[in-house]
Amino acid sequence: GINGRSILFELKSIKFSDSFPVDIMHGLFENIALAMLWHWIGSFFKDNQISNPEYVISNKVWSEIGNTMERN
Repeated sequence: GINGRSILFELKSIKFSDSFPVDIMHGLFENIALAMLWHWIGSFFKDNQISNPEYVISNKVWSEIGNTMERN
């Protein structure tokens, strides 16, 4: 497990948010993609009061995405 700060934090050339690629295991096999979809449709939390509207994609935008996918 993790038991302290990584020595990689000392390297000035590494930016943790940018330096490591997204990996398929965490993105798909641990249902991160599904969890993100729930956030984007506003269904991640049982109580809609906690959902952050900044992350919710409107029905209009979902329709536009669907139409674009259909055309391509």
